[in-house]
Amino acid sequence: MPIYFLQHTGNGLIKIGYSRHVPKRIQEHRERLEECGEPPDQLSLIGVFRGNLRDEQGIHRRLRGSKTTGYAPFSNESYRPTEEVVSLIASLPAWEHIDLAEPFPVANMLDAAIRSRGLTSAAVGRILRVSTQSVEAYRDGRSVPRQARASLIERLFNVPQSAWLTEEQVRTSNSAFDRFQAFKQV
Repeated sequence: MPIYFLQHTGNGLIKIGYSRHVPKRIQEHRERLEECGEPPDQLSLIGVFRGNLRDEQGIHRRLRGSKTTGYAPFSNESYRPTEEVVSLIASLPAWEHIDLAEPFPVANMLDAAIRSRGLTSAAVGRILRVSTQSVEAYRDGRSVPRQARASLIERLFNVPQSAWLTEEQVRTSNSAFDRFQAFKQV
């Protein structure tokens, strides 16, 4: 899942966030800017990196000395563009070949299949014999089912097992992702 960095071109503040669908999230930030009386076109995407919620939280902890408060459009996740912040962003490996519209198509396929059948995550969890939270994590790309469960998902929802395994291999073998994990240890 993408961790993104947005910079306000007017005041230079940097927003650090985590979202499955970055363009939608950027649009939400632009709407917040507009609600606060600022031009919505003052946001620039300056980086997208592979990571998870813990990675994002680790970055927030690491950069807490550069954090600002009271800037409503960015809630509590805005940072001054200090040397520490800028060098961290520059040191992170860019997420190459990212499709910002659909970073994890297989998760979207499962989500669409569940919706089309009118099922809830709880119902699918009972079918797959996993928790509702696990199903939610599969649906939004935070987690990948193990091979046996991926096979069952393929039979029930026509989501190819090979797509899950490919994403798992990408997540565990991508050297950029591996280097990014170092930021958890703050």
